[in-house]
Amino acid sequence: MLRLLIGFALFCAAPAFAQTTWIGSYQWTSDDPLFGGFSGIEIADDGLSFIAVSDRGSFARGTITRDGDSITNVSLDDLQLMLGPDGNALPKAYKDSEGVAVGPDSTIYVSFEWKHGIRRYPA
Repeated sequence: MLRLLIGFALFCAAPAFAQTTWIGSYQWTSDDPLFGGFSGIEIADDGLSFIAVSDRGSFARGTITRDGDSITNVSLDDLQLMLGPDGNALPKAYKDSEGVAVGPDSTIYVSFEWKHGIRRYPA
């Protein structure tokens, strides 16, 4: 019980936010019906390419163009539905993706909200 109280006290003493500095905005658009609802993004170490997931069950891959720290363009290179193990589109309850991470072997890991879980996709 004492550990729990100490942990809670440390949690309450920690700042609830970090200092940030706004450097700009970019509005990314597309007419593709799969576009939108993005909830997770993994940006490559070079800061120029990315993979994003949407809560509509799609993957987006693209390229970021920058001028210094500011984003000047985002190119959508590929937009496709996530597929289940059977090769078909995921049912609605299973396609509410929330997060994405890329492993060292380029395997893509996606977390899901509605029907909780993590799925693994080949690079």
